[in-house]
Amino acid sequence: MPFGLKVAPFLWTKVCRPVVHALRREGFRVISYFDDFGGAPPTQAPTESTAGEALAGGGRVRDLFTQLDLTLHPTKGVWEGTDCLPLLGFLVDTRAARSCCS
Repeated sequence: MPFGLKVAPFLWTKVCRPVVHALRREGFRVISYFDDFGGAPPTQAPTESTAGEALAGGGRVRDLFTQLDLTLHPTKGVWEGTDCLPLLGFLVDTRAARSCCS
């Protein structure tokens, strides 16, 4: 992304829109904000996914980004699942779907 260009965030959002749509078509629940993404994999149960579904979903997301020649930062992101997820500057309790502390 060309940093400093006034329309860079707008353009990046437009580039990522088809990626988000593709993941949603596959059943992922996705939240996107510029270059930050949060989400959950497709599940059999309506509320929460198993560890296996989460790992498989993370692999599918990484594969999609690789196919599109988009690089994911190697140390950013949570791929193995967590109860308290950092997202857009907040900590989200992934079980209760609300903000958490610490």
